[in-house]
This record gives sequence, C-alpha cells and structure tokens, in this order.
Amino acid sequence: ASQRFNILIEMKRYEEALSLEARLQSLGLVEDNAVRYALAYVHYQAGHFDRSAEYLDAITGSEFKRQIIQLNEAIEASKSRKNQYF
Repeated sequence: ASQRFNILIEMKRYEEALSLEARLQSLGLVEDNAVRYALAYVHYQAGHFDRSAEYLDAITGSEFKRQIIQLNEAIEASKSRKNQYF
C-alpha cells in the first residue's frame, strides 16, 4: 500500500492516493512522520485544507519542520484565496 501510495503521489494522482488512506491507517503506517507528511500534502493538493492541517499537527520531531511551515503557509494562502471568492 505504501509503495502504491508513493507512486500515485509522484504521478500527481492525489484522489487515488487518498483512496489508500484507510489502508495505510489499518496497517499502522500513519504513525510514520513521512507518511503523515505525504497524507498532509495529498490532502492539500486535493483541497482538503483542514484535514491536511490535522496531519501536519500530528507530525512529531523536527525532521519535517521546514516542510511543515511551508505547507501550513500554502494552506493559509489557499484558504485566503478561497474566501475571496465566496
């Protein structure tokens, strides 16, 4: 499941990658910070900003600190743009 998930992300097939989320959770792979970050990124790309932020908040340690900051900034910018139109 993890390998397929990564391939789908590389192919920018985000909705298909999200379809593997429950499987990744059932296998316990979501406990890995790399998987959490990847899920946050995929949810962001799919426009699921709140779910993306939830995964970012669950990441522990400083390994992904720079990426977390950048993705959080992108989420806020996207939310701001979305609110301008609605």
